[in-house]
Amino acid sequence: MIGEYFQIRDDYKNLTDNTYTNQKGFCEDLDEGKFSYLVVHAWNSPNSERLQELFQQRKKNKGMTRAEKEEVLDILRKTGSFKYTEEKMDTLQRKIEEVIQRFEDITWRENWTLRLIMHQLTKKT
Repeated sequence: MIGEYFQIRDDYKNLTDNTYTNQKGFCEDLDEGKFSYLVVHAWNSPNSERLQELFQQRKKNKGMTRAEKEEVLDILRKTGSFKYTEEKMDTLQRKIEEVIQRFEDITWRENWTLRLIMHQLTKKT
């Protein structure tokens, strides 16, 4: 579950976090044609033709322009992919915390390592 949370979080941050933009470039997952969690959600929604066209163009052009990336982000907003992803991350976080608590209850020990990992993954900055 932590691995799943990490990957979904990474996909989300790649499209929303200025720190990622400064380190890797603006929405570089889109240039690479990655079918991130958000893209898959939007791809499977009604009226995803334009998103599919943009990914086909990306393949031919070996990347996306900034305007095309902005259009993809707009599609993700309109399909509710950001909200859907945020809800999925919240659900996974709660499940992970429940599992950690059960593990601690069984072992009678707090697992500071897992708690620190989750703290680092879930902090907002």
